[in-house]
Amino acid sequence: MTMRHLLQGTGSTITALLTLALLSLGVAWADKKKEARVDESVLAARVQSVDAVKNTLTVFIARKDGEKRAEEKTFTLSPQVRVAWLLGKGQEAKPGQLADLQPGDHVTLRLSPDGKEVRALEAHPPMIHGIVRHVNAQRCVITIGRKEKGGPAELEIFIPPQAKILMSDGVNKNETSKEGKLTDLSEDLAVSVVLALDRKTAQVIHAQGPTISGTVRGYDAGTRTLTIQLKENGQLVEKSYRLAGNARLEGDLTPGEPVQIRLAVGDRSTAVAVHVPKKK
Repeated sequence: MTMRHLLQGTGSTITALLTLALLSLGVAWADKKKEARVDESVLAARVQSVDAVKNTLTVFIARKDGEKRAEEKTFTLSPQVRVAWLLGKGQEAKPGQLADLQPGDHVTLRLSPDGKEVRALEAHPPMIHGIVRHVNAQRCVITIGRKEKGGPAELEIFIPPQAKILMSDGVNKNETSKEGKLTDLSEDLAVSVVLALDRKTAQVIHAQGPTISGTVRGYDAGTRTLTIQLKENGQLVEKSYRLAGNARLEGDLTPGEPVQIRLAVGDRSTAVAVHVPKKK
């Protein structure tokens, strides 16, 4: 055997060994990556209940099959489970207790590799949605009407000076909210309120115009004026609204059809969204 053949054979052997080594490393890296991916498994959910006796957490999870109905699932809590409240952008997470959680809170769960145990939990600030019923600027509070399991309820929220009040029409996702003040809030505005952990103090208020329901009486495409009939103080009245240039329109404005209109947050005579329900 010549030296050239020997070198070729040695080179082939080395290549084969390197290939096997790289394949082994690749498999090991893939397994490690897969394990890391499982270890870092996270799940977005909404709290249903916490059982301190059984050390379990029951949550609602959005279904992956397209169904709107959420799936209920119960997890065991690790004895060393860490709870952190994500208070807002630029703010450090605040350590919390499981007792701080309430039904409806949105959380991010960090699970064990087998997906059965919660090792860490990040809770998002409590949030409520409702309609402004009353504004008391002197006391710096607003009263919000909202639906609860027991029926309609009202909740009084304190608005500290540092709370952000954002006003928008909500026509599209790219719309920039304008910063407002407490006196800009008025009755019938729809609001989403990010609360502090005491659940009585507002951190951020996002306000949109009120929504009204009625029946289409007519629409003037030239002036973009929609006239509807609605109930007001127990009586049927007719009112007209101008459609904003960027108003979102869903359905045909046929006289006699039921209609829902959302008004501009700063102008009760302008409609920014109009929805005519489809006939079943």
